[in-house]
Amino acid sequence: MLRTRGIRSYAFQQNRTKLLLAEACRMGIRNASKCYAAMGKMEQEKEGMSEKGLFQMVARPNMIGNVLFELFYPSFAVAVERKCRMECTVAATRLIVACNAYRQKEGKLPDSLQALVPAYLASVPIDPFDGKPFRYSASRGIVYSVGKDLKDSGGSLKLMDGESEWKGGGPAARRWKTEDVVFEIRKIE
Repeated sequence: MLRTRGIRSYAFQQNRTKLLLAEACRMGIRNASKCYAAMGKMEQEKEGMSEKGLFQMVARPNMIGNVLFELFYPSFAVAVERKCRMECTVAATRLIVACNAYRQKEGKLPDSLQALVPAYLASVPIDPFDGKPFRYSASRGIVYSVGKDLKDSGGSLKLMDGESEWKGGGPAARRWKTEDVVFEIRKIE
């Protein structure tokens, strides 16, 4: 009986599990106001615990707590990505409206996003993924974010490695799978 209890307490350490999940919550709160590139990563994510062999994961103390964390943590990652996507969409919409107002007054798109300041925007919106100003191509009529890969691919619409084309959701759903997150500045008639 004593031996079984020792194995059980080795496999599931309640307080250690609570601390692990509490730290994940605290990390989420600390990251809420940061851009994606500046967000801290949990130690388990850095270690790539799910990439380790099954034996290594089972042999570690608090195996059950670590498995619970592995099940729970992806919801934080999804929430962080959704936050960045929402902020990106809002900033891009502001830029598109400002560019169209500029085009209506000047007869052409601005040469740079800085030309919109201060008449149309207080400042050029910041890309929520890398913390730098949004990117722009007047010749292509687009504003874009570097996206989750944090690489500026010049407004590339190419699908990222590992992503597949899916017909549902339309262009808005596809936008988040490309090398850069591109928003077209359509002319308002």
